[in-house]
Amino acid sequence: VDRMEAPTLFTGAPLRGHLPVLTALHQPSQRVKRTTVFNYDDADWKLWTVELDSSLPVVGVDDRPSYLYSTFLSCIAGASENHIPKKVVCKYSKPFWTEKLTELARALRQAHGKYRYRRNIVNKQEIDQANEEYKTALISAKNSWIHMKLSGLNVSECNAFWMRYRRLFLKE
Repeated sequence: VDRMEAPTLFTGAPLRGHLPVLTALHQPSQRVKRTTVFNYDDADWKLWTVELDSSLPVVGVDDRPSYLYSTFLSCIAGASENHIPKKVVCKYSKPFWTEKLTELARALRQAHGKYRYRRNIVNKQEIDQANEEYKTALISAKNSWIHMKLSGLNVSECNAFWMRYRRLFLKE
C-alpha cells in the first residue's frame, strides 16, 4: 500500500490541519471610459458652415417635418464630426494648465521616483529644485489666468467668475 505524505504548510509545519487554498480570479479590467466632447473653441467654423450648406437638401413642399428634422440633425452631426475637434473631459481639469506645467510636473514625478529608488543628497536636491520650479510656474500660470479673466470681466459676469474662482483655488 502506498502511503501519502502528510500535507505541510508553507512554513514547513507538518500535520497542522490547514492547507493553503491557491486560486486565480480572472476579472476583466474595469477602466473608466474617457468621455470626449466637441472642442468648440478650436472649431473651423467657416468650413463647418460651408459643409453644412452643401449637405442640406432642398426642401420640397410635400416633405415630412420629421424627415426634414432628422436630415438636418444628420447634416449638423456630419459637419461637426469633420470640422470640430474633440477633447477629453476631466472633472479635475484646470483652465490655467499649460504645457510647461505638464513638463515640470513630469520632471517632479521623475525626481520623486529617483529619490524613492535611491535616497541620497543629490536626489533630494533635485526634488527640491524641481518642486521650486513647479510651484513658481504654477503660481505664475494661476495669476496670469486670473488677470486675463479679470481684464474682460463685466459686472453681470462677476458672480459666475468668483464662484468658479472659489471652486478652483480654495480648498474645502
